[in-house]
Amino acid sequence: MLGLGDLLGAVGRGEIALPDFQRDFEWSSADVEQMLVTALNAWPAGSLLLLEGGGESFFRVKPFNRGPARLAETPRYIVLDGQQRITALFHAIYDRGDRIYYIDGARLLETDDLEESMQAISRGKWNATYRDKRRQAQDLIIPCAALESPTAFFEWRDDVVDVLSESGPQLRRDLTSIYQRYLSPLHYYELPAVVLERATSAVAVARIFERVNRLGQRLNTFDLMVARTYAANWNLRENWKAFGVEHPDAHAFFDHDGMAILQVVALRAAEDVRQAAVLKLSAPQVHVQWAATASALVDAKNFFQKRCFASSRAELPYVSLALLFAALAAEDSGWLSSEWVEPFFWARSFGRAYDVASNTRVVADYKKIRRAKSPARDLCATDLTAEDLVLAGKQGGRALSNALLLYLRKQYVACGLGDVGGSAAASLIPGHAETAVAGAPPLSTRVLGTVLVARGDAVEIQKNGFQSWLASSGECESTLRCNFLPSRDELLRLVDQEEWDRVLATRAGNLVSRLAADGVVFSASGVSL
Repeated sequence: MLGLGDLLGAVGRGEIALPDFQRDFEWSSADVEQMLVTALNAWPAGSLLLLEGGGESFFRVKPFNRGPARLAETPRYIVLDGQQRITALFHAIYDRGDRIYYIDGARLLETDDLEESMQAISRGKWNATYRDKRRQAQDLIIPCAALESPTAFFEWRDDVVDVLSESGPQLRRDLTSIYQRYLSPLHYYELPAVVLERATSAVAVARIFERVNRLGQRLNTFDLMVARTYAANWNLRENWKAFGVEHPDAHAFFDHDGMAILQVVALRAAEDVRQAAVLKLSAPQVHVQWAATASALVDAKNFFQKRCFASSRAELPYVSLALLFAALAAEDSGWLSSEWVEPFFWARSFGRAYDVASNTRVVADYKKIRRAKSPARDLCATDLTAEDLVLAGKQGGRALSNALLLYLRKQYVACGLGDVGGSAAASLIPGHAETAVAGAPPLSTRVLGTVLVARGDAVEIQKNGFQSWLASSGECESTLRCNFLPSRDELLRLVDQEEWDRVLATRAGNLVSRLAADGVVFSASGVSL
């Protein structure tokens, strides 16, 4: 076993190297976040394959990405398998990558969820927002670079406490509590390693390396559950493959990700969808619930495709909605036919209900729906306003953008414009348009700046702009109506005057009215521009 601190320190000193033929670091920031959560929870992350340094030099070596420019004369180890895992942790904890990884301490205390509290932003945005320790102290932001060692953490803690003297004692207690409860396991984390002797022949090393890269995969939660649930007549991996053969569309809808079915089981069995809850499932729980849950995944897929017009889970405003709907369908196959289910979906999607602490919120909805004797009106309620829609920007507004696209698809079909497959999104507002609303996002970046039209029209709009298409299109009233836009004549007058704020306000009001007609309950819907 190799201690993580010693391992990363050796990487930083150039004492651990990579074969020159190894591929570059390829992980996304989401992969790095997951690896950090794995280490902080002391979960297994698979074995490393190392070769002792100092043996016959049959290949050149290189340092880790963003590691020291020069290696030690004789590296202690050469990493044959494990580069991505080690580099991910090295970048995050030694502050070497393009992105800064940090823990939102306030969210962690609220949700008790490391996965939701782990964040990553660009170095430029970090420098502009959180580089100042006073801001870190005010927002309870803990950079992963402060976790290089226990000493490093407590030095950082003392620094941020000093800059916020007015609340220093409470801040010190909060940070100490967070470290003891959530962060300290990182400093005891160990990775198992298979170490080949330096005398291992070049041929043997080449064969081992080839086999690892052809067949080996990093151990993940699904792999662990395969072992945990194994029985003489039951194999999780084989059952998931069989599900894909029997229901290829549902398998593809859930991104061929077997974790989906396990999370649904965990939601039903433990009222939790986090990785830790999945790992606590017993073999009997998974075995007994498998058939009903598999059937529920198919039912949920059909609902999202036929009634919400999502072709994959990735198109949903929140992927956790798929878990919620499947779990409820597994308990009552008729649930998805209830008249309030679709309004509930749109209310949660447009209302951005799961933007923060999505796991916690979806579990809360699951409990509320299960325990309600009859569907409550507030399940379909949202505090979204038309003004929220007008001002919403695409940056950071993925859920709202996806919700709008799906709802426009619904209208496209309802208006008789054709199948969803013949439609495409296009930009409504030219890039040069300026808003009259102080402090509002640029008009061209607004969520409501997207329209859904026939593919041919989308090509023309992309080429010549919406105004040109509008002026030359004779039969477009149905298209405008299903996009919640004013009539062609009114729109041409507004566009000529470049009153785009008014166009978006009208569109938002029409959209809210249509959602209300579809059963969504709004607490307020006014627009003040």
